[in-house]
This record gives sequence, C-alpha cells and structure tokens, in this order.
Amino acid sequence: QPSVEQAVELVRRNVLTEMDGRDLARCLALEAKNDTLAYCASLEKGSVYSRRHVCANFNRKTFARECKRAFGEGIKFRQIILDYFWIPSGSWVMTHWSKVFFNHILPSFVKEGLLDTFFIK
Repeated sequence: QPSVEQAVELVRRNVLTEMDGRDLARCLALEAKNDTLAYCASLEKGSVYSRRHVCANFNRKTFARECKRAFGEGIKFRQIILDYFWIPSGSWVMTHWSKVFFNHILPSFVKEGLLDTFFIK
C-alpha cells in the first residue's frame, strides 16, 4: 500500500521532485483519511505516478474534456481542491489563477457533467 512515507522517500532518493512528492503525499493522505480517490493534474510529464493523474494544463479551455478523456466518460468529482499552500508567490498566482480559470474552466466542469450532483445541495 503506497504511503506518505514512501512519497517522502522517493523525493529523498531523487526519484520524484519535491513538488511531485508533495502532490503524491497529499493525494495519498487525502485518500487514506477520507475513503475517497484523489485525482490530480500537472504539467510535469515525469509526475505521472498513478492512473488518477493527468498531465494537462488546467488553464486551457479544454481542461474538463481532457479530464474526461483521461479518467473516463463516467468520472464524477465531489470536490475541486486548489493547492494554495505551496504556490510560489508573485506572478505565478496572477498567471495561473486567472479570470478565465474561474469564469470558464471551473464552470466547464458543470457543463461537461463532471461534478457529482449528489453532493451539491
């Protein structure tokens, strides 16, 4: 069973970058404590450490459809969690969390039927 400790060890041995190790550890911790499956996206091709990881640009207007292709037509998400804890300060925030991201990308998850409406009340 994969664990947070194993993710840390992969970083220590330079198998994963610190950011990839952080992402993997976060997903594993979320899954272990919440009886859920975590899915994630990154532009880093080397960070594909699971079938629930997609190498994609979340600022592209086609991101929701890319998730459907990668994870299957029937995929439904209960939450979309943005990683605010390790985001570099300065221009990264301005270029990655743009108005398009909030006005188009996130709403496209609703339009594409990717949100589990059972949890939306």
